[in-house]
Amino acid sequence: MKIRGLPADGRGFTLLEIIIVVIIIGVLAGIALPSYTTFLEKSRAAEAVGGIGAIKAAAEAYRVREGNYKWCANVEEINTTYGIRLSNANWTYAAAHDNGQLQIRATRTTANGGTQGLRIFYIYKYPTTTSPGGAEAWGGNHKGVPEPSIGTTERVI
Repeated sequence: MKIRGLPADGRGFTLLEIIIVVIIIGVLAGIALPSYTTFLEKSRAAEAVGGIGAIKAAAEAYRVREGNYKWCANVEEINTTYGIRLSNANWTYAAAHDNGQLQIRATRTTANGGTQGLRIFYIYKYPTTTSPGGAEAWGGNHKGVPEPSIGTTERVI
């Protein structure tokens, strides 16, 4: 019996062979996709840490120039006040100072598959006579970010 569409010598793939290949591809995709999304989110967290570092450096320069820090509620205020260029595509930023400390917070947006509300924040306690070098800590609820280590909690800014 000759099947229409197949070469005369019977070359070709059987349905079983095609199903096995599709299953193997599905298993490989199921293994690779979670690893890939975790990698993407870690790289976006690195973006936030870099943004916080840029804000910290610019805030210090502003404090030296003006004599104090300035509250900034969003990226536009931070860019205008501190003269830097941050994007708010994946993170929103805010900076505040109070009770002898500077706080900078990055909150994840839903852009590019992000989970709304994940936070990374940086706290810097100003130098004092008992702690001339000051103290700093990182915290938040994003994967891999430790809780604050200087005995303070994040304030809503």
